[in-house]
Amino acid sequence: MTPGQLFGPGAFSGTDGTATHAEVLEESYLCEAGARDFLMMLARHPLLMARVVMVMGRQIFRLEQTIERMASQPVAQRLASLLMEAMAEGEVTEAGVLLPSHSQEELAKLVGTTRESVSRSLRIWRAGQLITMQGRRIVVLDPERLRREADAPSQYSGHPGARRNLRQLGAEVATALTVSPKGQR
Repeated sequence: MTPGQLFGPGAFSGTDGTATHAEVLEESYLCEAGARDFLMMLARHPLLMARVVMVMGRQIFRLEQTIERMASQPVAQRLASLLMEAMAEGEVTEAGVLLPSHSQEELAKLVGTTRESVSRSLRIWRAGQLITMQGRRIVVLDPERLRREADAPSQYSGHPGARRNLRQLGAEVATALTVSPKGQR
């Protein structure tokens, strides 16, 4: 999660949120509010509502990007893109850019794959001296090479049906997320 991100917004639509779980990995400030109280607060404060809508819009945009990447990019490319984003929060050292600590399981969840696939990509990159490990933290030794890995043309993008399939997938996701007031599509 990133600062300002909403967690568990399904509660606004009446889902119980029991499957929602988070673990704090660093010092954080959390604000908790029941759905009813939060919605009443938004009704009384239009600027807060506008801010929440903007935050939710960014989250939806990132979700759309993730779905598109999962449908069109191999794991290594998605992982490289994630590490490029993490470099913004990284620490520049003599060896390279030290990224924030993430387990392979966390990285796998963020790119929509298995821990084994993440492990395989990291092992290949270590052998190629693109990265090294410092405990659980990744050190990017060659940021430009990582950027090329992230920007590499996808093996799926040249397929004639890829764009149509992505549009179809996007439409299916939009349909799944659109619910009428009675809870029916």
